[in-house]
Amino acid sequence: MIVLFTRKNEAKIIEDIANNVLDKLLLTTSKDFEDFVGIEDHIAKISLLLHMECEKVRMVGIWGSSGIGKTTIARALFSRLKRHFQSSVFIDRSFISKSKELYSKSHPDDYNMKLNLQRNFLSEILDKKDMKIDHLGALGERLRYHKVLILIDDLDDLVVLDALAGQTQWFGCGSRIIVVTKDKHILRAHGINNIYEVQLPSKNLALEMLCRSAFKKNSPPHGFMELASKVVECVDSLPLGLNVLGTYLREINEEDWMDMLLRHQNGIDEGIQKTLQLSYDGLNNKKDKALFRHIACLFNYVGIIDIKQLLADSELDVNMGLKILNDKSLIHISRGSVQMHHLLQEMGKEIVRAQSS
Repeated sequence: MIVLFTRKNEAKIIEDIANNVLDKLLLTTSKDFEDFVGIEDHIAKISLLLHMECEKVRMVGIWGSSGIGKTTIARALFSRLKRHFQSSVFIDRSFISKSKELYSKSHPDDYNMKLNLQRNFLSEILDKKDMKIDHLGALGERLRYHKVLILIDDLDDLVVLDALAGQTQWFGCGSRIIVVTKDKHILRAHGINNIYEVQLPSKNLALEMLCRSAFKKNSPPHGFMELASKVVECVDSLPLGLNVLGTYLREINEEDWMDMLLRHQNGIDEGIQKTLQLSYDGLNNKKDKALFRHIACLFNYVGIIDIKQLLADSELDVNMGLKILNDKSLIHISRGSVQMHHLLQEMGKEIVRAQSS
């Protein structure tokens, strides 16, 4: 059989080969994320929620506590998926803060804030500077035929989500909107039911994470297994803690490891506390903050019924407070008891000490 090649089908063959190569490249994560142990498992599970083969617009949430690796997972996912869309944009906290700051100085109301957010958002996703829009419907008008990938990271304001992704009808077929947050209530309030919860890694994965950070290897060198295991226990497997301490522990001897371990067993690293405290500072109600401090100092791993009885004479709204703390990933409720991560507990105790001094 003789196959006649034309410029048209030759171009098609070249395009198919290029796409095949790109698809194979997508099977491996960017080198930027190769030290994040377990990233492939996270991406695989989120991909099931995204249903990339579906032409309907789909919104998915990524939810978890501070320091658990949500942003790293989101960036790796975004890097892998963006070539499948006409346009893509990664919206981080600094973008949102700048947009809100500019509006608040001259237009202190939600409408103008949303308008400014949409204006800056369209400039980013369409790669056009100084976009002009005069009404909130303009975003949908500009993007309704665009297949877009939108990732909003570290979101803590429902108004922002309403402004940037108020309705699925605003976006073209096959579009995907991924929202990363510490606050599950934001996702539910926006009608996002496909939610991936980022959980703590297993002890074995946590040990591998620490070793990647400290030694650039998957396991500790000879003589360091016991110390490395103690560090994992010290930070209770939290990826942020593993990375921070792993970085500190690079190129130091066994004796210095012991000194560093003792220091962190008696308190919390300032860098870790600063990151974790963002969730606490984000609590809008003083009573919720007070309940968090009570749990950190007195009620970790205590049953809900007992906590309610012990705080019955206080002015705290325990029922609502526990729900809010759970939604914001500051506690975890399991089998009728309240559980707080060790580092969050240490942070709470540090806050109480600072208030008492």
